[in-house]
Amino acid sequence: MTGHYYFLGTQSTALLAGMSGNSDLRGPKGKYAEVTRDLEERSYKTEDRGFIERIDSSVAQNLSPSIDLLGLSAKLLARTSAITREFRTRDTIFNPWKKANAKTNFQGFYTEQAAVPYETANIATVDVPGDIQAAIRGVRVRGEIPNSIVMSRDTWNFVRKSPLLGQFIYGSIYQGKAISVAEFEAAFAADAGVSIKLIIPDSVFQKDDERGFTKNGVRPPQESYGYIWKGLDYIWVGNINDGADRASTVLGPDGSPAPIYSTGVGRTILFTENGQSPSGFVTESWFENLDRCHYTRVRTHCAEHITNPNAGQLVDLQKVYTGP
Repeated sequence: MTGHYYFLGTQSTALLAGMSGNSDLRGPKGKYAEVTRDLEERSYKTEDRGFIERIDSSVAQNLSPSIDLLGLSAKLLARTSAITREFRTRDTIFNPWKKANAKTNFQGFYTEQAAVPYETANIATVDVPGDIQAAIRGVRVRGEIPNSIVMSRDTWNFVRKSPLLGQFIYGSIYQGKAISVAEFEAAFAADAGVSIKLIIPDSVFQKDDERGFTKNGVRPPQESYGYIWKGLDYIWVGNINDGADRASTVLGPDGSPAPIYSTGVGRTILFTENGQSPSGFVTESWFENLDRCHYTRVRTHCAEHITNPNAGQLVDLQKVYTGP
């Protein structure tokens, strides 16, 4: 399902318009300075996705005294759907700007290269504070207020050992101590003058064609599983907001329009006219006499949509991940 909405873009709507100090001065019998604005028309497309599982009635009946196989199927399908959505979210956030397609709705975030590649050999000179401060400044000069920093678990395990980050947080008393999430957030919040949340997604997935056990009953090696958000590739800095935004007609809690800084970087848009639940997933089950099987389906009709690319910026860590 496709749709359109109007967006108050920073440039087209002159949200940060300002001229010389006396540009608004009205002379005798003169007119006030006129400001013109254009609403940006943007589009989105929700897609129907889901998983289905078939369970033979005899199997369900034999296991029914000890396990609700149909209920378990619904829970596990929902988990599979959620993991799949997490992949799409990662690919949407860790998506550098492609200059050739910059005039389309969204082709990635503004991206700056890290000052030094994030590699073990460079740990002494990797400038984590400088790279993140540059990204914070990039978001702020576009009229947005960053409140979140997103990085993979692999990246966090690397940067928390950085001497320059330790000196940024502790000053001259730093003695190689591993940095905590709370200390990291407090240091950048104090530096930026706003509340900062560090987000380290820990979602794990099972790689393709791997099961919990091999054919001979031996558990596979650890490499059969991995983080969805993995590697030392990007750090994302931006604004994540769950409230009303400029891309919708929803009002704030007090009934007034949401302030321009509450837009957030994007939304998960749900198509609700086909039974979509507020949670984003619909669970359905039925029985087919033809094959004497129970069917369970979990589906979603949604889009992970970036409404405001100005509200985010990437730091390219210049490191291609080659691990599991």
